[in-house]
Amino acid sequence: MKNSATRIPDNCWVAVCGGQQVVLLRNRGGDGSPNLVTLWASSNCGKLTHELGTGKPGRVMQRFGVARSTLEQTDLHQKAETDLLKEMMNRLARAVRLKETSKIILIAPATALGWIREHMPRAVQHAVIDELSKDLTHCSVEDIQRHLVA
Repeated sequence: MKNSATRIPDNCWVAVCGGQQVVLLRNRGGDGSPNLVTLWASSNCGKLTHELGTGKPGRVMQRFGVARSTLEQTDLHQKAETDLLKEMMNRLARAVRLKETSKIILIAPATALGWIREHMPRAVQHAVIDELSKDLTHCSVEDIQRHLVA
């Protein structure tokens, strides 16, 4: 994102996401006076590992002999974060496909933004008009709006 203020066109969607929370906003105002309204929000904040899943890591038998080794444990928190980002991408893709919006602004920390860029459907890629590499999931809608127009 450039250092200057971002123009938020009417009906532009703003996707604010981090590892544990996602918020989709829509601009109901014009370019000059944005009015962001929450469309959808989801989170996986505070879930403990045993709430995300259970089970021991798998084991592998060697081809020859009796030696066995343990597979690496799946990081369930990372998987929950990825699932949340996938759900957000599916919602954005559906919105673009159904012509609910044609412009999207992405706001996410660098790691989440990297994952999003790698897994973004082509239709969503064409709809993205700006990106901001920040974690604003903890901010209110008014603070997010101020960050965008400042």
